[in-house]
Amino acid sequence: LKLGYGVTNLNYPEWLLKLLSESSINYEYFLPKVVEPGQIVGEISKELINKYGFNLNCKIAAGTTDSIAAFIATGVNKPGQAVTSLGSTVAIKLISTVKIEDSSRGIYSHRLMSENNTTNCLWLVGGASNVGCAILRKENFTNSELIELSSKINPQVDSQLDYYPLCNIGERFPT
Repeated sequence: LKLGYGVTNLNYPEWLLKLLSESSINYEYFLPKVVEPGQIVGEISKELINKYGFNLNCKIAAGTTDSIAAFIATGVNKPGQAVTSLGSTVAIKLISTVKIEDSSRGIYSHRLMSENNTTNCLWLVGGASNVGCAILRKENFTNSELIELSSKINPQVDSQLDYYPLCNIGERFPT
């Protein structure tokens, strides 16, 4: 995505390919091949298997972002289901049959494993914010303080708190 790859039509933009070609850059070599997360993309060399003791059957699989990996790990798979994952940031993802993009609100869509079917695919619609756990470190909470405070959280009871501890001006936050 960061290189302009189009998740709707599964290709790089023509202007980029043209620019690279006109600059005598072989874009087929230069640009990465985009594949679905988890797809096997290679095997580990015998040298590395021997050096590090990897299992002989170990394969190399394509990765993804931490928030998408967290989403996939939950096993949700139907439109309307959503996951919020909390790490140094917080990410919100919802399965949708419709791709939604609204940069003014920090909303974007990732294609969800669709076996390269460009007409009937699912989308992970969501956004991310820097109001995750990194703010706690920025405010100098210690591990023991975080453990103590976390033990007092009852996930069954609404906290009644309504604030967003953004670290800096211009923070990303889906609205």
